[in-house]
Amino acid sequence: MPKLPWSEMIGLYPGGHLVVGYLPMGANAVRPARTVRRLVERLRPRKAWAVSTRQEVHGPALYCLFEDKNDSDRLAKAVRARAMARYPGWASQRWFDLDGPMMASIAASLLAGGEIDERPRQPRPPSGR
Repeated sequence: MPKLPWSEMIGLYPGGHLVVGYLPMGANAVRPARTVRRLVERLRPRKAWAVSTRQEVHGPALYCLFEDKNDSDRLAKAVRARAMARYPGWASQRWFDLDGPMMASIAASLLAGGEIDERPRQPRPPSGR
């Protein structure tokens, strides 16, 4: 299904399925956004989706919104996202650290055409997430 502009996606699916990647404070979100878009495209969502970046208190965030829960589940599984209840109004919402090791794992999987590195990562405590 097509990637939609964020504003159109919000209008059509205001209670969709959200997966948020939190970048380190001071990080530039351009390259991570491009990389995650490529990952989503590789996962071949069946229904509409969109990606947007936001500046939050703790740093930049990459919002991925899906019409279909199965599509959001595939991304969440790929990036090992965890459940959260920070943003009201969404049908489901999860978050993950979009830090250096995760970016390297995503980039390597895109180059190899395979899965994201499955080695366990040390979870960071969710600061306000």
